[in-house]
Amino acid sequence: MQLSAAPRAAAFTRARPAVRQAAASRVARPQIVCMASSMEFIKGIEEPTIPDVKLTRSRDGASGTATFVFQNPAVFEASSELGDITGLYMTDDEGTLQTVEVQAKFVNGKPDKIECKYVMRSSFEWDRFLRFMERYAEDKGLGAIAFGSGARMCSWKLRPRAVSTGRSFLFGALLTAARGLAYYGSGARIERVAGKLLDGQRIKAFTIGGSVTSGAGASDVSRNYASRFFEFINTTFPHSDHVLVNKGIGGTTSGIFSLCAEAMLPPDTDLVVAEFTFNEPGEQPYSSPQRRAFEQLLRKLAQLPGHPAVVVLHHYAWYFSSGDGVDAGLYYRAAETQFSTMAQYYDMPSPSVRSAVWPMMQTGVAPFKVSHVLKASQVSPEGLVLPVAQPGTEGDYFYYDKVHPSDVGHQVMAELVAGVVMQAVQNVALASGSADAAATIPAGMPVAANLLDGSSSSSSSDGSSSDGSSSPLGSQPKSSDEQASGVEGDAEQAAPELKLPPPMIPGNADVPTTVCAIQERLEPLGKAMEGFAYRPERPNATSFVEQKWGYSGLHIGDWIELEVSTADSSPDAGQWCTLYLGFLRSYQGMGLARVVCKSGCECAESLVEAQWRQLVTQHPQCRLRLTIVERANEQTAEVANDGSSTQAAATNATSSASGSKFQLNSVMVAHFPVVLDNRIAGTAGGLSDHG
Repeated sequence: MQLSAAPRAAAFTRARPAVRQAAASRVARPQIVCMASSMEFIKGIEEPTIPDVKLTRSRDGASGTATFVFQNPAVFEASSELGDITGLYMTDDEGTLQTVEVQAKFVNGKPDKIECKYVMRSSFEWDRFLRFMERYAEDKGLGAIAFGSGARMCSWKLRPRAVSTGRSFLFGALLTAARGLAYYGSGARIERVAGKLLDGQRIKAFTIGGSVTSGAGASDVSRNYASRFFEFINTTFPHSDHVLVNKGIGGTTSGIFSLCAEAMLPPDTDLVVAEFTFNEPGEQPYSSPQRRAFEQLLRKLAQLPGHPAVVVLHHYAWYFSSGDGVDAGLYYRAAETQFSTMAQYYDMPSPSVRSAVWPMMQTGVAPFKVSHVLKASQVSPEGLVLPVAQPGTEGDYFYYDKVHPSDVGHQVMAELVAGVVMQAVQNVALASGSADAAATIPAGMPVAANLLDGSSSSSSSDGSSSDGSSSPLGSQPKSSDEQASGVEGDAEQAAPELKLPPPMIPGNADVPTTVCAIQERLEPLGKAMEGFAYRPERPNATSFVEQKWGYSGLHIGDWIELEVSTADSSPDAGQWCTLYLGFLRSYQGMGLARVVCKSGCECAESLVEAQWRQLVTQHPQCRLRLTIVERANEQTAEVANDGSSTQAAATNATSSASGSKFQLNSVMVAHFPVVLDNRIAGTAGGLSDHG
């Protein structure tokens, strides 16, 4: 309906270009000259009254409705010369959202309030609306108090903030998790974790993956996605005994973790975030070693004694997504499609960067732009030279380099994982009838007032737990039994057994691993050496994993003897097992080594340069001797002990023929055939070119 307006023109301000001011401590998208966000009933005339907002959303998340209530709005008293009410117009630097569903409510014959309805018919429109609301609250210096009853309905009371904390209105300041959640599933495991959080219990959560998970691209360790996710947990569900540890290792794929999952994670783990999508090859059949290794990893994680929730997180690399005539930004990439299928098969939530922000990347919306990167001298696989962002515009761009996310990208990934947790929290609260708990967070939008401005200090991506104690990323956190005595009122109980379906890939049987000596677990295996020493490749790096510890020798003739048990005590034990050596080969100037079984066990003498994998007889004290040897052209053909072609081995030999340094990073023993990517053991402790 149309309403005449009476005088109170002083209450209005004409919308005009303005410079949006940033809090000094905030690291976000750059401030540019733009249209201040506003709500208007008459185009060009801002309504100063702050509305209350109620949101409802469909079960499938595909549509929703926002209902605004303006109590005694200024438009009632404005001069009729300003014009008639024609709708509600919500304007910001992205454009204008509008609705004509506007009704005036009268009390005793006098106008009392205006109610407006804005309908969102897609997840894209939902995300766009929430971006407007975040800007509106920020520009007006408002915070949000949430009320409501669960995952599909909530209300906001927008009120002035006592102290401005930058982008603190919503955790989801850049996006909402709904579009990015490619699959949620039954929620059985993640909702059990949510129940513990709502009950005030501590949890044990871990992130595993490659260099993105280890923090590559973030300006500081506190700004990588693992840190921000852990900070979210500590801020929203504080507990002094949360165990929150980042286990990311640069240059790895799922193969190394499929071997070492039981050794790297405690048996009572509650939550694991697995991020491997980019590091895995794109075009592989499900029956390939790489895909079988990923499935084995998911099965090992899910079958840990604590039956943890596993979240399969998909990173998306714009400039490595090419094909079908497209140089970059191809939406479909086989690895994510196949990993999502596995996640669905095993009922594991799978949030996706691509699903969340690809439309904004494609249209060039800040801060999701991909036209520039922050690091110089970047060239895509298709030969595209990537421009470097101008100083002061860094916050506009999603990528730090051609692969890794910037602070913006890491924030998006943290929001996606936090969105999964909060969806579970809301579902649990709704099912339990706890309106207060369900209303703590608006649907799909976790609130953490001091998360985005970095004011919380409880993150532990470097391996520290929230009580301030610290341990290396590769170290084993205390078990629940060890920590129970220090947890007052700990109500944790053994997790109910949740049986897995049979392997999705035919014949991909579960493979137990007897030994996984990686990072600090490798050191005790060195029994005798000359020229070798246990030392870091990058001593100045900030974390244990980034320092790349291992046994390294520098000169031809240097040797080391390692002792490991290859024995199998099971009743059906055979004579042989498989022994793997992982070593650094991602730098120039790396050398060649010869390996022999010196005592206890037997194996074929061989050279090691690519992945070393040998059948070894079983013995409780199998001693190997590794010696750096001089490289010769005729030796190249012997290198291919991992089943790779002689030609590939020759290429590897040529690429590093200029040096003799050799660094051993891991030793693994398995008594059943293990699926392992040809390149994994060689990069287990190092950072490859991309990941």
